[in-house]
Amino acid sequence: MKQTLVENGVRTENLVESGDTTFAFVSIQEDGERDFTFRRGSDGEYVFESIDLSVIESGDIIHFGSATALLDGKLKDAYFKLLQFAKRDGLFISFDPNYRDALITDLEQFKQDARHFIAESDFIKLSEEEAHLLTGEEQLEDAVRALLELGAKQIAITLGSRGTLIATSTHHEIVPSISIDSIDSTGAGDAFVGAYLYRLATLGFDPERLRSDIEYANVTGALTCTAYGAIPAIPSRQLVNETLGGK
Repeated sequence: MKQTLVENGVRTENLVESGDTTFAFVSIQEDGERDFTFRRGSDGEYVFESIDLSVIESGDIIHFGSATALLDGKLKDAYFKLLQFAKRDGLFISFDPNYRDALITDLEQFKQDARHFIAESDFIKLSEEEAHLLTGEEQLEDAVRALLELGAKQIAITLGSRGTLIATSTHHEIVPSISIDSIDSTGAGDAFVGAYLYRLATLGFDPERLRSDIEYANVTGALTCTAYGAIPAIPSRQLVNETLGGK
């Protein structure tokens, strides 16, 4: 697994090789959606002191998106400490609650922790299910309003084939996606966030470019659903740009 990361250009300075790795077993339904079963390993023992903070530079983006991070334990403590570090240094903070009902046993605590991160983040990505779950609102517009009241600055709520609802304090709209034949949605949400943050990292943050950045992320996430797996299914920049050019 480490070699896979290296081959895909992911730096591994902060990787700790100890104990058993957490596994997520994913079964694919006919429509490409997933069911998850988890066998948690040593990620829960990851501590803040394992992070080499010297590799984090001014202008970096810190993304919080682990499905297991808001479970009780050392990893959760590390998550909150890293959030404090990022806020102190003025880094751009991105958050995806990554709710999995197969993992969460204390739903109210999860909601409380997720809301804390929402309030502190510059960008949040949620599924439609998570938006309703974390706000308690049945209507999507009411959920968006509640998220903004929590302190959310930029909101992206993925709506599957309908695209993505984006919202700020002054604007909201649904950015359409592309039509695909979905065979496996594993990793699509992470590909979406990765594509959006890639645009921010390479082009800089510009609220006027929000729609086009989300269009790029939509296509990246959609194309990920057309192949099996997570990392192998992520499309190249060339394919994303070609698909966007053909819209």
